[in-house]
Amino acid sequence: MKRLILFLSLMLASPVCAQPIDDLIAQGRAALQARDVVKAMASFNEAVELDPTNADAAFERGRVLALIGEPKAAIIDFTAAIVARPGFGRAYAERGAAKFMIDAKEEAFADFGNAILQTPKDHVVYVMRATHWLKMRRPDYARLDLETAAGLADEKTAANLRRFVEKLK
Repeated sequence: MKRLILFLSLMLASPVCAQPIDDLIAQGRAALQARDVVKAMASFNEAVELDPTNADAAFERGRVLALIGEPKAAIIDFTAAIVARPGFGRAYAERGAAKFMIDAKEEAFADFGNAILQTPKDHVVYVMRATHWLKMRRPDYARLDLETAAGLADEKTAANLRRFVEKLK
């Protein structure tokens, strides 16, 4: 009887718990898309409070923290996302961008490298690293990353990236 009660409680708890977190993350993303940073942060905060090990919730809150100029707090959330999902390439890339904001450039580029190692077919991580190569006044390295990104992206994005690469030459 105890096993049945435990089984039923676990079965009922899982979907109830997972759905609100997914809804909160979706609400936060929609709010961020609408440029409502306060609502986005509230949604992501609640999602992280419900499940501190949810990689998507930590990642999205980290993005908002970076956006509002809190890179050290963002780094903590991106790290939590990486711990929860070690192959989360974009979390490495975003953490790299946050580290760049606090002038930890060597660590930032190590994270960009890890992002590419984890998700070598994600054009976004190459674009993120290229952006930071440009900030370092290294258009040669940026051009290489952008060319790689163009080879991975959809047609429209690839065309835009190639136009940008031409401007760098």
